Amino acid sequence: MACAPQAEAKAEPTRVPFLMAGGYFLNAPQDFLLLPELTGGAYTPMSAGTESPNSRILELRADGQEYIAATGRLVGWQRQLDRQSGDGPLYLVNVVNIYETADGPLTVLSREWHADVWSRLDSGELTLLDDLPGVEAEHLVWQDSAGGIGVEIAYHNLYILLTGPSENGADQYGFFAELVPVYLEWIQAGETQ
Repeated sequence: MACAPQAEAKAEPTRVPFLMAGGYFLNAPQDFLLLPELTGGAYTPMSAGTESPNSRILELRADGQEYIAATGRLVGWQRQLDRQSGDGPLYLVNVVNIYETADGPLTVLSREWHADVWSRLDSGELTLLDDLPGVEAEHLVWQDSAGGIGVEIAYHNLYILLTGPSENGADQYGFFAELVPVYLEWIQAGETQ
């Protein structure tokens, strides 16, 4: 008696670990960008993104040289993902910057070096929201007057920003509360020591 053909089991892709030394990530920042699979395929990158070298910081900030020295910033990467289906922001902007040490991203979030956000929070232009449940990393969650949300995270020597506008003023906090822990868990799963 012939056996019915067996469906081949799909192998899970092998996870390539992130390179680390002394608890610090050594990979390029684009290696840590949000994968579309983590959004359930609801978002698609519009491009590979763009590098944000320190020369760009020097162009954008009058105190750029001091900022780079104070934070130990090495390099960054930015990419936009557009919504293809489901609920959530129309698009997501994802920024990942790498610093020499874990003090760098924490310094970035400080009032002294993150004055653009803190002054907008102090003036009421942005509203500071509750920390996201399940996120075991220093982070800020803020909302603009149109309902757009930004989540800024300091994790090891990474600074991560994930932000997106609200569609028709819809509350997006729940969306980020679900996505950000999944994103961080994916990064943590690739850690090596």
